Amino acid sequence: MFSKTLSFIFVMIFSMKASAGVFIEPVAGYAMGSLEDKSKYDSTGLMYGGRGGFSTMGFVIGAEYLMGQLEWEASGGSKSDFDHTYISAYAGYSLPIMLSFRAGYVFSNKIKGSLVEYSGSGLSFGVGYSIAPFIKLNFDYKILESDKQKVINTGVETTLTGENIIKNNEMFFSLSVPWGF
Repeated sequence: MFSKTLSFIFVMIFSMKASAGVFIEPVAGYAMGSLEDKSKYDSTGLMYGGRGGFSTMGFVIGAEYLMGQLEWEASGGSKSDFDHTYISAYAGYSLPIMLSFRAGYVFSNKIKGSLVEYSGSGLSFGVGYSIAPFIKLNFDYKILESDKQKVINTGVETTLTGENIIKNNEMFFSLSVPWGF
């Protein structure tokens, strides 16, 4: 009995298709979230970009670049447009049932307005579901902090502390088209 079980395990392991490859994945979607420093804001807007990386036997490592213009609306009703750019590295796993998970570190989080630019870092968690072989529906949640401020006209850069740090929690719903090589 033991030898049959062991033989079955070896056959299953060595008959699995082990594939490895490089991939690129254009991404476009809708972001919404909340920002908080001394005031509270809601942010919404379209973002686009891409992911790229390496996958083997379900494991994935890669990088992500996203950009877009989000509208910030203060609790008092005033609105401002800010350009957002995120660059992150992530690791994840794709299950055989068309579901994938990823977690990453956002090492460049830039928010640029007409007068000031903020920068910082944060974490990103995501899940994807393949609705067709080349179309993936994604949900990402980002926890970001911007602790540097640069005045655009003068170039003066300061470090934000305490309640001045911008805390940004953002949900990103997107479609992507993964291409493997």
